[in-house]
Amino acid sequence: MWLVERSKEQQMQKTLLFKKYDTNLPEEILKQDTIFVFRYHDPDELPVHFDPTLYNAFFFILKEVGTEEVNYIQTLRSNGNSQPIYILQKEFSGASAEKLQSITDCILFESQSLSSQKIEYILTFIKQRFDNSSVPKIIEHPVFQNIPIPTLYVSIEGKIENANRAFLSHFKYSEEYLKSLNIQALIPGLETELAVSRKQKRSLKTELSIAEPDGNMVPCHIHLFSSSHPDHLLCLIEDFTAITKQRQKLENLEITFKKFDRILNRITKSAAQTDEKKQVCSALKDVLSCDRVEQISIGERGITDLQFSIPEMSKDDEEIFKILAQRIVESETFSIYSGSTGNFKTIIAFPQISDSKIIGLVFAFYYNFIEPDPFKVRLASLLTQVCILSMSWQNVMQTVKKSEGHFKALVENAQDGIYQSAPDGHLIYVNHALLKMLGYHTFEEMQEAAVHNQLYAIPEKRAEFKAMLENSGVVYNFTEKLRRKDGSYISVIENAHIIYKEKESVIYEGIIRDVSEIKELETKIQVEHNFAQEIIDKAPVLIFAVDQKGKLVLWNRKVEEVSGYTKDEIMDKAELFSKLYPDKDYLNKVLTQTNQQLIGTLDHPLMFRLINKNGQKREISWTSKQIRSAILGNLELNFGQDLTRLALLEENIYDAYKAEVLNKLNTSLAERFKELLAEIKYVLENPSQVSSKGIIEKINTGFDLIREAQNFLQTKQLINEPFSLDKTIKQVVDIVGKTISKNIKIETNLRFYRMLMGDGNGLKQALFNVVANAVDALADGGTILVDSQLAHSDDPLPKGIQFPQYGNWALIHIKDSGIGIRAEDLPHLFEPFYSTREKDSSRGLGLTLTQKILHEHGGSIQISSEYGKGTDVYMFLPASENLHSGEKEQRIKKQKILIIDDESIIQDLIQDVLHSEGYQILSAQDGKAGLELFRLKANEIGLVILDVILPKLDGQTVFTEIRKIKPGVKVLVISGYSKSNVKEKLIQAGINAFIAKPFSIVHLLETVESLASEKSE
Repeated sequence: MWLVERSKEQQMQKTLLFKKYDTNLPEEILKQDTIFVFRYHDPDELPVHFDPTLYNAFFFILKEVGTEEVNYIQTLRSNGNSQPIYILQKEFSGASAEKLQSITDCILFESQSLSSQKIEYILTFIKQRFDNSSVPKIIEHPVFQNIPIPTLYVSIEGKIENANRAFLSHFKYSEEYLKSLNIQALIPGLETELAVSRKQKRSLKTELSIAEPDGNMVPCHIHLFSSSHPDHLLCLIEDFTAITKQRQKLENLEITFKKFDRILNRITKSAAQTDEKKQVCSALKDVLSCDRVEQISIGERGITDLQFSIPEMSKDDEEIFKILAQRIVESETFSIYSGSTGNFKTIIAFPQISDSKIIGLVFAFYYNFIEPDPFKVRLASLLTQVCILSMSWQNVMQTVKKSEGHFKALVENAQDGIYQSAPDGHLIYVNHALLKMLGYHTFEEMQEAAVHNQLYAIPEKRAEFKAMLENSGVVYNFTEKLRRKDGSYISVIENAHIIYKEKESVIYEGIIRDVSEIKELETKIQVEHNFAQEIIDKAPVLIFAVDQKGKLVLWNRKVEEVSGYTKDEIMDKAELFSKLYPDKDYLNKVLTQTNQQLIGTLDHPLMFRLINKNGQKREISWTSKQIRSAILGNLELNFGQDLTRLALLEENIYDAYKAEVLNKLNTSLAERFKELLAEIKYVLENPSQVSSKGIIEKINTGFDLIREAQNFLQTKQLINEPFSLDKTIKQVVDIVGKTISKNIKIETNLRFYRMLMGDGNGLKQALFNVVANAVDALADGGTILVDSQLAHSDDPLPKGIQFPQYGNWALIHIKDSGIGIRAEDLPHLFEPFYSTREKDSSRGLGLTLTQKILHEHGGSIQISSEYGKGTDVYMFLPASENLHSGEKEQRIKKQKILIIDDESIIQDLIQDVLHSEGYQILSAQDGKAGLELFRLKANEIGLVILDVILPKLDGQTVFTEIRKIKPGVKVLVISGYSKSNVKEKLIQAGINAFIAKPFSIVHLLETVESLASEKSE
């Protein structure tokens, strides 16, 4: 930093000018009496405390406005410097203006060339704004009002002329009442200070208390400054309470850093004197609060030669260690294991790296599950690496002492800087790496800089380093900043010790490593982390995450806004869901479907209605995903979208559509009634041709139509109750069949004999929408085929149609011979308000609502069509729950099924299918094992599924023996044996059923259900 020399009077006139880069200011500018010039390269060089009454403005020359400049200007403001800021920048964009927009009275000029005329214009601009002849204007100027520190404008006699906004706000005074007070009434004891200030004409600082309107006395720092007006003073006030709190924060921060330094010193210093390995492990155990720490060295062959001799180690633990070691070799960073395998439930592994090679591993063990503190893990990783650096340095120094020639070759090729110096700082030797690090070409250049103490950013740090070295003879991992030749700074870690040579003075010998990139990277990582956290917190959707134990680890403001709960009120996912979904049955539904989504069996968002803390109901669309965090392990990440308003709109649209369906039915029924009335009229006019019984039949037909229409359109919703799918389909077909023209035929083939759980009326609506669409497609007449069946995901389906997921399904197939659907319309069929018919004939909501109803039941709808060839609609409903009568269900639960088959694929398939239907399964893969298992469990086994060709003991022999043990047991033979007489022989021997391979899953289920439900003889 340099200052243009002037007299003291000249030094206190107008403007301070700061310059960050080497711009040659015109000589006539430098000669002016209005400017101070500072050249700086780091914000630490800039003065922070000014007497704010001595200067009219601060004037910066910069290439570009950076964060450091903005922070510095804000510091000026916080220290009471209220003068305008003028910034001259070569080129500036909108980004520069945005950085400064929050700073009051900060003016930005642009100049392609820093000409004397340009600067002269700006200085003239400053002079015009501050005319000393109108001194009282200072109290009206926005700068005075915007000073962030409470400030008073006081006459020498003690009259309070004005107060800024900060004072009125902080001390709760009104402007009128304050002006009626004398300064001595506001600040008792200030009268003497005013007199001294007036006499000496200088600024003073003292500690006094200010009286608040309620009489409370607030201890403060009082700063008195002479104003440019001879009879007035500026009084800046700092609340001592706020300063005390800030000091406490700084003290706590200082304690933290001192603790860190002590740990570093303990590791490195102890490692140099005693057992390095033991000291490293002991220090890391203190940092991580773990049960055990072990260090393992890696030889030339790498991790393949690792030998684990840790107490209490199991084979499972050894496998885990090998996996962690492999991860570390691949990623070169720490790795964490948390699981139930082995004796140790949580393990953290750190690499020890030297010269870009991993030379050792450090393991921290916990007997229980823990959630590692990310800061402590990073600290432990850093300590581990620092220790290795220290050890490497020690090895270098030992080698140096053995051979001076070897020393020179080694240090000249080292990547770290190495030096020898006298205690007064005079350099004796530096290696090439240190010259390059600090930007010097020759040793003489750097030696000259050292003599003038130009190598250290903070000279006090050099003094601290020297005191530590002289006190203990060695310094480990001393952090400091060094100044390069071009004026820039780098962050370094320095290790040094004292050596003694015969007939020579003391010599300092040390090694320096540049860690600027590491510190810069850590800063960038922290900035990116904060940025990501801000994005999550400000996201317009609900976001929260839980760990494997269900504990909340992430929670944004939208969740708090919608739920009404703060993160402090909720401990884990179980507590959150129990509060949001108080009904236990509904909560079970939420948890079941959420788990299905997490494992990938449901691939669409889930709509649930929660009840928040205020009792409001909110419709939320949830999506849950599994993610992996390097620190926290596996997490469950949940995204939610508040669709309450859309759900209300959808409900209104749904009601409107039902009204449309009702109107359509009324129109059809009216036409049918007209026909009935015409027939009744004919009968009444011709009584001789038709009997009275015919009249009654016609009237009853009319009543049936009304009754069926009422039943179909009832609004009651049967949520999760058993209903017959075939009966529901038949009801829809009957009501539609009675309202359509005679040239349209509806045929059915209903073969689903089970009961389903769900909303029967809702499914009536869904079926009606599809059948009604088929009727509309048959303008010239035709046929509609409706069939139902039990299907399994392994069964074949037409091209383009697929089961929603693995398992049993109720499959409804509706086929019409109508005109079909154009290819361009197929992708849009389920979009709201989209219709292939005339715009005035349909709302285009039928298929949309049908899809919604099926999704609510865990099913789906798929459509296949070719224009001119009709349409096929496939509706899927889950049929995994098989509803039996009470007696039949109890009988099946008590009986177990034994599967004897040597083909593992066939055995696994049969076992999975039957297990999903609720059967209890036993299995064996050869005849001898199957027979022995049957002997042990004969009283529990009610059905045996048997293959013919088996190892050790063939199927026919097994069948004969098990019938001897239990004559009444049911036997189902499944075989692909090709001899034609085998089936007949087995049937004659008394087997209950035979299925040939390959077989249908549906056929298997029907056969097993039939045999299992029969009473044993």
